Amino acid sequence: MIVKKFFTVGVLWLLSVLNSGHSLICYSCSASLGHGSACENITDHLSDISHHECFYNNAVCALYKIEYGRDVMIYRSCKESGVCHALSKKFNTQYNRVLECQTCNEGDLCNAAEKEFASLFVLCIVLLIFLHCSH
Repeated sequence: MIVKKFFTVGVLWLLSVLNSGHSLICYSCSASLGHGSACENITDHLSDISHHECFYNNAVCALYKIEYGRDVMIYRSCKESGVCHALSKKFNTQYNRVLECQTCNEGDLCNAAEKEFASLFVLCIVLLIFLHCSH
């Protein structure tokens, strides 16, 4: 029983160590919303979207939407971890404002909508394995 716990913890630790030396990779695009662009409908155009390796110390993949008058732009890119706060301060007028800002760093290309479910699913599986091994 104790061996299973140590094995599970050891595997999780090894995976985190192996992943820590890896740079984060994020989708990178921008487009005006409402025109069916690849950046807007990323799940339908995964192969059409460019992606880049992040070189920031506290890198996150970001997905944010900014309203410029009547136009709304969507952005996906690699940013520093405080990007949402910085954007909210910069774009906070009657003419332009941040409508949405999300960040993630749990895996490559996590700034695509379907990745959120996959990350949650993996976390649930790990918790179930841990709970099963603890009985």
